[in-house]
Amino acid sequence: MKAYQGNPENEPPWEAGSVIGDGEGGAWIICSKPSNHPKWTTIKLACAGQASRKANYWMGWDGERVSESRDMRMMREYRPELARQLEAALYEKSHGQTG
Repeated sequence: MKAYQGNPENEPPWEAGSVIGDGEGGAWIICSKPSNHPKWTTIKLACAGQASRKANYWMGWDGERVSESRDMRMMREYRPELARQLEAALYEKSHGQTG
């Protein structure tokens, strides 16, 4: 299977944040920036190295939930542990606790 390279964002207005695992030994970096919509934050989840299928995922976060983007649906299907880790990390950042 072809491997894809992650491309973390780290230039303003992007902020590179937490590193999470995918349950398979891979590390992923949560990058965020303000959205054009005041309620939402743009999230890019990028593999710290290479990954099969997809190495960068895009979605929104409103402080309570992740948007149901095509990328989020793909992550839930092919990398459910990564999706769970992402949602837990975003919730913890927004609320200061795990949910």
